[in-house]
Amino acid sequence: MRLNISKTKEEKQFDDIYFRYHESIYRNIRKLIYDEDKALDILQEVFVTLWNHREEKLNDANLGAWLFTVSYNQSVDFLRKKLKEEITEAENFLYIPSNYDENMEFEQQYSLKLELIEEAIEKLSPRRKEVFRLCRFEGYSKDEVAKKLKISSDSVSDYLNQSNHFIREYIKKEYPSFLSLFACVCMQNFF
Repeated sequence: MRLNISKTKEEKQFDDIYFRYHESIYRNIRKLIYDEDKALDILQEVFVTLWNHREEKLNDANLGAWLFTVSYNQSVDFLRKKLKEEITEAENFLYIPSNYDENMEFEQQYSLKLELIEEAIEKLSPRRKEVFRLCRFEGYSKDEVAKKLKISSDSVSDYLNQSNHFIREYIKKEYPSFLSLFACVCMQNFF
């Protein structure tokens, strides 16, 4: 006996979104999470989050950016949790007191600076923003972006260099005290 299970419109739409984004989101997660099983768990969590917010997100024009932000945030949350567990384990073993207030302050500053970077990204021209997001948030290589947008790899590199320069200058001009974190973020291959 074969069951005929028909899907709702939402389920079909969700399936389409999953098949459209899951590979690039997984690549984005794997940039931070080296454990394949945990990366797959986070990928699943991202789409569970989407399902839980389906009423407002399934038709959102910025769904791709939202999914990549959720995947990034969940990856960072996992890394923070793992780091805290390792610190706790080390403290228990070595009896080293920790100062969580400093860690929280760093996390708050880091979050603020990521918001500033996002603000700067929004000021980019549409083409630069598109290239930047594809390479930096969606995990496409320069060659993949060039092929997808039908431009040369050199153009992709130029757009990325121009974007990085613009973001640095924007933050330097608007928020000069936060420029040091941008340099740290760049060193971590975020840009």
